[in-house]
Amino acid sequence: MCEQPKISIITPSFNQGKFIDENIQSVLAQNYPNFEHIIIDGGSSDGTVDILKKYPHLKWVSEPDQGQASALNKGFRMATGDVIGWLNSDDSYLPRTFEVVARAFDKSLGWSVVMGDVQATDESGRVIGLLQNKPKSFRELLQFWYPGLRAFHQPGIFFLKEALNQAGWLDESLHFAMDYDLWLRMIQKHEFHRVDATFARYRFHGASKSSLGWEGFKPEWERVSERYVGGLSPGQKAFHILLYAAFQANMGRWLPAKLRKLVGLPKNKYKDRQDGNRKLAREYYRLGLDSERNGNRAKAREMYQKAMLTRKFTFRYHCAYLRSTIPR
Repeated sequence: MCEQPKISIITPSFNQGKFIDENIQSVLAQNYPNFEHIIIDGGSSDGTVDILKKYPHLKWVSEPDQGQASALNKGFRMATGDVIGWLNSDDSYLPRTFEVVARAFDKSLGWSVVMGDVQATDESGRVIGLLQNKPKSFRELLQFWYPGLRAFHQPGIFFLKEALNQAGWLDESLHFAMDYDLWLRMIQKHEFHRVDATFARYRFHGASKSSLGWEGFKPEWERVSERYVGGLSPGQKAFHILLYAAFQANMGRWLPAKLRKLVGLPKNKYKDRQDGNRKLAREYYRLGLDSERNGNRAKAREMYQKAMLTRKFTFRYHCAYLRSTIPR
């Protein structure tokens, strides 16, 4: 690979004229000498095509297609770069991203997939959070239900075209999980290397798929995960199935917090709350005893009452409160 690898950016688009200009400008602003920007538009009717015509450097087509995965595959076929980035039409790159990516793909490192973090923004472009891309194993990536192990954040991923050819292109039958499916195939052949940099902005807005949340994505994530669970050893497969069953039923409430975190179960908020209440009630009770010993019955009664209200079914707190109300 040359010192400045050619970077191909593929952008699928359909009626995203509101955001497409910012998308294009963010690629141009990289000031990187060896790139191409390919936009596959699905036949937009909102003025997107007029915007595309303003930029002679673009490679673009505008015609009906079979959806986002189909458009991306069309763009992958057109790509002539060594490195590929996938940037949806409502997203954008941060300055100097290509420069960092080019260094990461230095031939001496031998990396095939590089990832950086992604800023989450609202519709107006205001930053509302940071989405971190962290290294994961194949088995961890299969645990789609666990937020910390869920699929990588796609705008922050760059990969060699050779790695894409080896993994296979996008499954066009998928609408929500085509990137998840690609990462699962790719990670079996290539390590995903994290770079300590923020590469892109991911926009959340009412018309984006992300607005559908967990319930929108879950059925396809589940179906894709099941495709690859069969490749695990019998023991690993059984463990994976048990973990997911436990997650669905919110079982495993008896597990210690550290073990729940290890296996990817959600925090047992009820247990955590009860443990906190138990400690708080004990402290109120101790303060009540101290106050009673010191002859301050009013303060003791106040503390016993707080302990009783915090742990309503602990008999000794009720007894202590009643004792404190008896005149002496």
